[in-house]
Amino acid sequence: MHLRPILILLILCQSLAAQKPVILSDYVQEVGISDMQLFFMDDPDCSTQPSDLFKGSLDHLFRSVDFSDPDPALINTQPGGCIWFRFHFVNRSTRQFSFHLQRNDIAEFDEYTLFQQFDNGAVTVRRSGNKLHPQKKDVNISGSDDLRIFLPPSETDTLFLRVSLGEQSVISDLVFTISTHEGVIRRDRSKRLVFGIFTGIMLIMILYHIPLFVKGRENSYLYYILYIIAFLIIFINKEGYIFELMPRLISAYISFFLLEIFLLFYLLFGRAYLDTPNTLQSWDTILLIAVWFTVGGLIMNFAVALLQGLGVDVAFFIELG
Repeated sequence: MHLRPILILLILCQSLAAQKPVILSDYVQEVGISDMQLFFMDDPDCSTQPSDLFKGSLDHLFRSVDFSDPDPALINTQPGGCIWFRFHFVNRSTRQFSFHLQRNDIAEFDEYTLFQQFDNGAVTVRRSGNKLHPQKKDVNISGSDDLRIFLPPSETDTLFLRVSLGEQSVISDLVFTISTHEGVIRRDRSKRLVFGIFTGIMLIMILYHIPLFVKGRENSYLYYILYIIAFLIIFINKEGYIFELMPRLISAYISFFLLEIFLLFYLLFGRAYLDTPNTLQSWDTILLIAVWFTVGGLIMNFAVALLQGLGVDVAFFIELG
């Protein structure tokens, strides 16, 4: 009689400590992965082999991720190391078999490598991350780091994800979701439709003002055209389409360049439109100072990006400026 409460307690503790599966169904297009559904293993040397993980010989090294009280191994990470994550998926849908494992937008990691073993023993390797060229990513949609998962209906599977840590990697920023392939494609098509309509309006405005500039030869029309082009390029960068052509690490300074170029054309357009050299000379002086200050920022950012690309250490105050 005294053993029954102890057995119940042991079973309860074991169930609480066990990793909960991620349930997939036909009715949910996107599922968030919570703490108890995510287990991790620290791999400072990135020397762990996927075959050992699928054999189960390293299961005892995996621990639960608790975002409210994170493990020291998740806080004191070093660049160049790796973190392994383990996922259990249960596909209860009747028709969905293709899914996307997604990370949140603010997460900055060098590389994601997803390993999935099938019944015949074959292991598929899917890669993504900041250091990879977009054409080499598993999914190249707006620079995303999605990783595809193929799981037949009414089946379960265990997958392992290796995350390579970089200088700006913060594990607490990493949040995973699982979405259906159909849902991802549907959202991307809607997003591109809105982008196409907006781009069409911008192009009409540009084409409308080009003849006005040719006839009138007024600088205000030219700066307005350049202002619209800069705004359009910023919108393309904001939507992430620029990351379909180049890695995120290479394009790290592009946002700063585009914003400064946008500001430069905005100042030049305002100066030409208001004709401040002839009407508002005091304001014209202020605008000229702002223009040259923006040009100086462009030159400094370009020099910093060039030096860092060559591997030269740049002083912090120069990089901040």
